[in-house]
Amino acid sequence: MGSVGIRAGSPALRACCGMWACGRRAESVRQRAASGRHERGGRRGRRGRRGRRGPGDGARGDAPRHAARVRHDTDLIEDGFESQPAWFFVLVAECGGQVVGHALCNRAYSSWTRRAFYVEDLFVRESARRRGVGRCLLRELCRRALREGVHRVDWHVLQDNAPALAFYAGLGARDLRVSEGRAALRLDRPHIERLATSDIAPH
Repeated sequence: MGSVGIRAGSPALRACCGMWACGRRAESVRQRAASGRHERGGRRGRRGRRGRRGPGDGARGDAPRHAARVRHDTDLIEDGFESQPAWFFVLVAECGGQVVGHALCNRAYSSWTRRAFYVEDLFVRESARRRGVGRCLLRELCRRALREGVHRVDWHVLQDNAPALAFYAGLGARDLRVSEGRAALRLDRPHIERLATSDIAPH
């Protein structure tokens, strides 16, 4: 494998959208196959279990459980191009003129540590995995973090994904369950709507 180049900006986002769309089609096929195996009593995880897809090496994270709710790659175009400011930014890895991976991230803020990046998705093509592509993407993200005064980078990993956890630990990442006792919480859209429209009065 030749040298890996990382780029950002609009071309990177378009490349990411194309790869994301292909990945979603492949994920759909994998989910149907996995569903069949579960019905037969077998147990094999989603792509995040065997392919180890997600933040870190594309090969070392976990497919977002909410990804199926994103309808089309046009959603990425809308949120990345048509929204001001954009809801996320993308880094794309290229080798030999071919896109081999991407990192989709957004900006966050902490009252304790100030500026932060959150890695929503990091994907590396299967043919390019275990060759340092994910590390290159994370390195470029950290370089960007230094330029923008960012003090921390966060992401999620399934707790039973031991290879991913080991890889990230090798980079210096902390498991917040251990170091801070933190649990990750989420309000999905139905609960957001329910709370937003509820009649709550302070007492």
